[in-house]
Amino acid sequence: MQAISSGLVTASTNYGLGRALAELMLDRPRIINMLKYAMISMPFGVLGPMLGRISFILFLQNTVLTVHALRRKLLWGLVALQVVINVIPIILQFTQCKPASALWDPVLFVTACRDAMVVQRYGYFQGAFNAFTDLLLIAIGLLVITNLKLRLHTKIALCVILSLSSLYAPSPAP
Repeated sequence: MQAISSGLVTASTNYGLGRALAELMLDRPRIINMLKYAMISMPFGVLGPMLGRISFILFLQNTVLTVHALRRKLLWGLVALQVVINVIPIILQFTQCKPASALWDPVLFVTACRDAMVVQRYGYFQGAFNAFTDLLLIAIGLLVITNLKLRLHTKIALCVILSLSSLYAPSPAP
């Protein structure tokens, strides 16, 4: 998913993403392609990290937490929340304009789109929820590691490796 998102952002960059607006002002087809590839990349940028969190939850479910029924139910609930909370902004993004092509066509955007603040505010909530989920999964992973029957230096190494993901956790995907 992230590779697809990166490829689309690269295509958008080739059409002018990141350049001064004055350079693009009179080239409408270029602006349309730049915005189109940027907008189409966003769902992949959201779904990639979501699938990473879900895969870690499934790993915990299938390997470590087989005995604790309450933890299993809570983790399944977290999977459901991940899907719902991360799919809603994709739906909001592509339904805020009618037709959806108004998202990348500046001429249509002015007349065909609702206020983007709804999507932005939901994005804040989504980012906070995903950061919380990341930190929760790190904490669960650390608890699991400390309860394993391993040598102390192996436990420490595993905890350090897992803790490195906390460097990413506070910066959820856009």
